[in-house]
Order: sequence, then structure tokens, then C-alpha cells
Amino acid sequence: MNRNSQDVAPERETLLIPVVVTGFGAITARGDFSGANAQSLHQSTLDGTQHTNFAIDDFELSRYLSSPKTYLDRCSALALGACALALRDAGIEYPVEASDADRFGITLGTHLGCLETMRGFLDKAVERGVRMANPLLFSHSYVNSPISLCAIEYGLKGYHATLCAGANSGLEATRAAHDAIALGHVDAMLCGGVEAVSPTRSACAPDDANGEAGVFFVLESAERARERGAKVLCALKQEVFESASSLDSRSLFGACGGAQSALQLAIVVAQEAQNQMIRD
Repeated sequence: MNRNSQDVAPERETLLIPVVVTGFGAITARGDFSGANAQSLHQSTLDGTQHTNFAIDDFELSRYLSSPKTYLDRCSALALGACALALRDAGIEYPVEASDADRFGITLGTHLGCLETMRGFLDKAVERGVRMANPLLFSHSYVNSPISLCAIEYGLKGYHATLCAGANSGLEATRAAHDAIALGHVDAMLCGGVEAVSPTRSACAPDDANGEAGVFFVLESAERARERGAKVLCALKQEVFESASSLDSRSLFGACGGAQSALQLAIVVAQEAQNQMIRD
């Protein structure tokens, strides 16, 4: 008997593992946000204030991580800091336990990644010749440098991927993380988006490069979250993604490249968390 996709879809839905958000961390020009102060993020979207400065003036990674770092591209630093906020918000110690590492992954969305470091490496290579170029800069110049540093810092050995989809990068990275859990490839994921303000980014996208942010979420299977007694901010379903896609966060946070859609998702998660508190 032939069956159309509408007949099959409900059956496929029942095979997917439910996914929940148990924490998030956002480093923005309007301040730091997480599930612990979700109300502040929700309220900031309602105050109607017109903002003109969308750069994070006082960002220092040492406020989020105690481990010393040498050189880091600003994009990588924002990602490391936001991941630390998200893990703390979810009540997960890091680096994650070795027994969990293979089932804990990470996805990251960015539009241009470590573009400023790439430009710095290229300029020196052209000026001095390739043999005299700085190898440290080269290792920090890839679009996937931030995710590699985060995976090492937090001990994540599960599924991971970097996605580039313009302003939708952060949301697509979160979709990929959701699917990895829903299909049983992993039990938990760090996911989100990051973009940094830099002279090179401004030159590449002068009309759409005035904002920066690092925004990450902790996703878990509903069973894992229940077993460890985690506080659930919201169930991650299709309507949550749709709500995030319908928002425009630029008036509040600026044009944040790959982090923009992740910020919009954070706003929706904050709203869902507030609604859950009211219901409880």
C-alpha cells in the first residue's frame, strides 16, 4: 500500500528522541544573559530603547574562564566565554566527565569566523614571505578554530560541526545539534553562534557588521536531563525554531552575523522559560 509523506511523518515523529534546553549563555553589547536571568533578556526586548552601540566594550575572557590563554581571535574568545556561561547555567561541570565525553558534542554557527586573524596572517605572509609568516596566527585563522578550541577546553568528543549560513548560522547549528540528539547520535550538545566586530569584517560587510555576540545553548535528551535532575528551560520543538526565525534582534543587538539568529532563539527560550515559571 502506498502512503504519502503526511501518513509517514507522524510515525517518524514518534521515533525521535525528545530534546530540551537546559541552559544558555549570551555575551552581548547589552550585557550577559542566561537562563538564570531570562527575565532580563525578555524585558530588554520590550523596553523600546533605541541603541547605537553594538560592540562589547568591556569583554575580557578571564571573567568567564580561569585557564590562561595566549593568543585568541576575538571570535574564539567570545565562543569560549559564551560556552562557559551556558554550561554553568545548565549545572554542568567542565571539562565534562570522561564517561560522557563521547556522547557530548558541539555545533557552532558563524558567518565569517576568525577573519581578523586570517587577515593578519595573510598580511604578514605577503609582507615577509610565507616562510616568515606566524604559524600561531595560522592555527587560529580557520572558520572552525572556535569550535576546536571549545571542544578541547570543555572536553567534548561527540558529534561536532561548524556551519556557515549568514545570519542563520547560529540557528542552523542549533538545528543540527537538535537532530544529532533526536536521532540518537549523542545525548547532549553545546550549540549556538558567534561573530566578532573587526575592521576586516566591517570592510567585507560594511552595511551588516556593527554587532557582535557569542550565544550558546546546552541541549540534552529529555531522559538525560530528567536523570540528572536538570532544570528544563523549554522543550526544543519546531515551533520554537519558527518563532526565532520570525524575530529581528538587530534593533537591540545590532547586525551580529552568525550570532544573530542564535540571539533570536535565546529571546524565544527566555520567553518560554518565563511562561514555564508562570505555569508552575
